[in-house]
Amino acid sequence: MQVQPLPEELIEEEILPLLPIKALLRCKCVCKRWYALMSHPKFITLHHSRCPNALFIGPFTNPSIFYYDSFDPNSPNLSECVIDASDYIMKAISLAEPIPVGSCDGLVCFNLHGLHYFISNPGTKKSIRFRGPPYRDAYDRDLEPIWGFGHHGPSDNYKLVLVFSRSGHYGHRVHLFSRNDHAWSSFDGLEFDQFDFPSAIPQRRGVYVKDHVYWKLSCDGNVVVVGFDLGAETMKVIPMPNWGSSVIDAKSATICVLGGCLCLCRENCDQGIEIWSMKEHGERSSWVKWLCLPWTTEIADLTVGDCEFFGFTRTRKFLMHSKEKLMLVDPHEKPVQYTQIMESPGQIVSYCPSMVSPFLAEALMKQEIKLDDQRMVHACFSKWGQSQGGLEFRTEAKKICMKEEADMQIDMDVMDYRVISGLV
Repeated sequence: MQVQPLPEELIEEEILPLLPIKALLRCKCVCKRWYALMSHPKFITLHHSRCPNALFIGPFTNPSIFYYDSFDPNSPNLSECVIDASDYIMKAISLAEPIPVGSCDGLVCFNLHGLHYFISNPGTKKSIRFRGPPYRDAYDRDLEPIWGFGHHGPSDNYKLVLVFSRSGHYGHRVHLFSRNDHAWSSFDGLEFDQFDFPSAIPQRRGVYVKDHVYWKLSCDGNVVVVGFDLGAETMKVIPMPNWGSSVIDAKSATICVLGGCLCLCRENCDQGIEIWSMKEHGERSSWVKWLCLPWTTEIADLTVGDCEFFGFTRTRKFLMHSKEKLMLVDPHEKPVQYTQIMESPGQIVSYCPSMVSPFLAEALMKQEIKLDDQRMVHACFSKWGQSQGGLEFRTEAKKICMKEEADMQIDMDVMDYRVISGLV
């Protein structure tokens, strides 16, 4: 009985997007069509949307990745969802003391000693390194900026933003690195004299949400949220929720991303930890009180301003990170359940694997490659259907590619490729 090949749409839309990055890098070497398919922005976005959520946990000289979507609070075996990620980071980074600047779409940005920056994709192990911005003088170089990293959707551009401030007539200055231009731009004119940098920065690393980077600042000891528009390249103060006339101490509040929305978490002495969610950027009326965590022994000693919140899991739980521990929070239980995952973790950034490239040239090339060679794909899957496992498929795919695609050199064992000709 002849085995029928799987439908092309099923392979490309349902099977391949579910594969881990390591397997996709191998599959990209099968033929031109698959190379083009898996390099196309539409496929990269689809694959990224189906990848499990995770945390990239320091120290980043020897990091680990915690896939919290698969974490079972009832299972004592944490090793099932925590993997060693030391080989995910370039050696140039691991030899230094990298500081995480931010993460977005599977790309993680690091700073090295204030002099160099890396934008790295831990899954594909591709990174770009570039020097810091052109400072005005040595004094500027010694200042500590607030910083953030994010993506501007309309221009498909990843940007790193640094905001410096010094006293006197210099005022505030923004340095912006653009992946598409691979260059820094700088400009002045931000009117935020009420903020005394750097003492106004209780939360140095920004939070990225939908084309914007947000920071929690302090103005006369009270919490203030500012947002930077990665498209318009402007910054403004975000209006606070309408929670009455009381002001909030910056030490008792923090900002985070939950459910794709900017959230403000603050201590309410009478009730507990309130979590407010902003549905529309800059709209005060869009703030909604989403949750209140009553005071319990698990959180009684926490300072919210020193905490980080991440989430959600597939069961709508989220994570709370303090200096002492990382906890899983289940707000749907009565009372709220807190499960300690690990003690004294290092710095943490949110992470979701992706095939996004930090290189502009490669990103442009992906949009120009034509999809063809359907015959080879069906031939590979026909052979695969008759085999007992992936090894036979890889062997057959390699034979077909070597025979019919002499213009592409393939190394499926080291998951690398070199395009010789004919792809663009």
